[in-house]
Amino acid sequence: EDHGLASWAFDPVAAGLATQTTSGSIYLVRLPIRRAATVGTIWFGIGTAASGITSGQALAGLVGPTGTVLASASIATQIAATGVQSVTVTSQALAQGYCWVAFLVVASTMPFFAHATPAANATGLMNVNLSAAAYRYAINGTSQTALPGSFTLASNSQTNAKGIWVGLS
Repeated sequence: EDHGLASWAFDPVAAGLATQTTSGSIYLVRLPIRRAATVGTIWFGIGTAASGITSGQALAGLVGPTGTVLASASIATQIAATGVQSVTVTSQALAQGYCWVAFLVVASTMPFFAHATPAANATGLMNVNLSAAAYRYAINGTSQTALPGSFTLASNSQTNAKGIWVGLS
């Protein structure tokens, strides 16, 4: 409820230096839904703007607890700028539990997303004691150009995952 958000990955005051993502990789961020809520806006931060963005291949998606993509929208305009960004998706009623936000960008110069500090996941602390299907931060697909209709969450990988800050309202 802080900041009028239904959920966030972590308190935004803890967001640090921005981290660069890899073109064509799908980054997942798991968010707790503490009580049922209807959401339609995905919030994130960009520290360094992207350029050379491939048309139709810069997307954010809201992913349900079973891996189904519930809604998605282009973020090409948002990642070409810096600062706090938001994108509107079709409103979704979410039950208490978890959901994910997915980010996919294909660009010649990738954006730097605001992330948790430290961002290095060498020790696996971002996903400590979690199975792949429950990772807080994951990659689920590389060399992609579109979000799938659903994700196999058991295929999540924490290798090169980023602690990206994201919120929902």
